[in-house]
Parts: sequence; C-alpha cells; structure tokens
Amino acid sequence: MGFTMTAKLLPAIFTWEELASSRGQGLKSKEGDTRPVLDVSKMTILKDDFEKGEPLQIIKVTDKKSGGDIIHGLELNEENLKRILLHPFVKDIPVVIISITGAFRKGKSFLLGFFLKFLEAQESVWLKENDKIKGFEWRGGTERVTSGILIWSKPFICQDKFGERFAVLLMDTQGIFDRESTMNDSARIFALSSLISTVQIYNSMQQLQEDDLKNLKFFTEFGKLGTETFSDGEFNMPKLVFLIRDWGCPYEYPYGEDGGKNYVTKILEETTEQPKELKDIRRAIKKCFPDVCGFLLPHPGKAVVTKKMFDGQVKDI
Repeated sequence: MGFTMTAKLLPAIFTWEELASSRGQGLKSKEGDTRPVLDVSKMTILKDDFEKGEPLQIIKVTDKKSGGDIIHGLELNEENLKRILLHPFVKDIPVVIISITGAFRKGKSFLLGFFLKFLEAQESVWLKENDKIKGFEWRGGTERVTSGILIWSKPFICQDKFGERFAVLLMDTQGIFDRESTMNDSARIFALSSLISTVQIYNSMQQLQEDDLKNLKFFTEFGKLGTETFSDGEFNMPKLVFLIRDWGCPYEYPYGEDGGKNYVTKILEETTEQPKELKDIRRAIKKCFPDVCGFLLPHPGKAVVTKKMFDGQVKDI
C-alpha cells in the first residue's frame, strides 16, 4: 500500500493546475497574456541523460558564542546559489521550486528521493519494486541529518501544454524542533523556504495536531516580516500541501489526494464551539496560504522504520 500511494503522490503534485501560476515567486505573465505563467496540466519532462545532480547547501546554520550562550545565524552560500540559478538551462526561464518542511526525523529527505525518481524516470512507470531511493542524504535513527537549506543541483527542464519551458528545482530544509534549534531558528528556516518556494509541503505524521497549526501560524507571521520590503504588493506565499504520513484512518478519509483535501478542509474549518484563539489560527493560515490542500500516505512499512540497514529498497516499502 505504501509503495502504491507514494507512486500516486508525485503525479498529483506535478499535474496540479497552475502549479506555477501568478502565485509563483517572481513569475509573471507576458503583457496582455491572461493565461497562467505555467500550466502544467499537460507537462512534459525533457530528457537529459548526461547531467548528474547533488544536494547543494544554499543556507548554512552558523554558531556564535555570546556570553556563554550559543547564537545561531544563517549564512548564504552565494556560489552554490549561482551555480543553481545561473545554470545555462535555467537562467533564462521561469523556475518552480518544490520544497518540503516539517519536524525533524520524519522522512522529508527520504520522500524527496521519490521526487527525484519521478523526475528522472521521465516515463509513466517511474517506480518499480527493484528500484532504490537515493539523492538527498537520509538515514534512520534519532539524530538530525539535514542542516540549513539545500537544493538539488540538477534542474529538471519541463514543458507545459503551451510549449513554454520552465525548470523544476527540489529543495530540502532542516527539520524543525530538533534539540539544537530554538523556535526562532525553526521559524527563520520555514520563512526562508516559504519565500522562495512555489509549492511548500508541510510533512506531518499520523494527523494534524493543533500544535502543528499553532506553530505554522507563528512561522508565517515571522515570515511576513521578510515580505514588508515588497512594496509593490506582488509577493504571495506558495501553495501549501499538508502531507500526512502514517495515516491511520483510511475508513474515514481515504489515502491520497481526495482524502487529504477533505481532511485538511475539515481541520481548518471554523466552528461555533471553537475558542477565538483556535479560530484566529485557522483564519491566519488561510489568509497567508490562499491555496491549501492535503495528501494522506499510509505507513511506509516496518523495514523503513525499524531496519537499521534499510538502504532505500522500494520492495521493502
């Protein structure tokens, strides 16, 4: 079941209408053109067998001692960013950035390996039992793996049904709520990833808790501070996808896109029984992210979670 539903997640994400419409950061339609900048309802991935990719860190978390305390900062790796955005296949076309965020040690980097598999396969049957998931660094255990913000160096050049080319970039972010990061550290990482993403995937486990929504509201309000310089009013937040893994109630909301949409709609619903604080949280999220949806995934399988030497074999999922 995990194998099957994961295989359905990627086509759902990459075929949503207006994935990079006027909501996409920095993307604008030509004057007089009323259609979306990018309509990927009939997207074609252009074949490229030559370039191999690797994760490049564009934001590094720095440590500075101050009066016996450790202060964290963020440092831009300009060279890595230039290598990605000034790539000869990228620099003159629109860019779609798909990022994933959420609590640490919940499988974000592993999931991005499926994204890479989908984009590299360039065929309808893109996931097979004998395949191996690799790409962004991941491993089992309790310690943090990803630090800062990373982007896969290889762009995936696609073409929409109008013949317009655009580049898809995959972005991994440091997990929030680890034992070395403060709430402000997590907020800065989330805010930065939201500012530059076209689609922001919020990865959660089992169900959406009220704490998830409360933290998301805090992160988005923190991020608004960084948008105040956009005086022309053209900046918008990305499409937000609540991805719930290890979903345990398929009898109530079935796995997949439709079940996820209905579940998220129910969670974000305001009721007369809710205190004002809970209503305010939901209003703030919907105001900041006008385009919100969900996707429900089953448990990936015992081997993924408990097998120390699990190496990404799809047949074990």
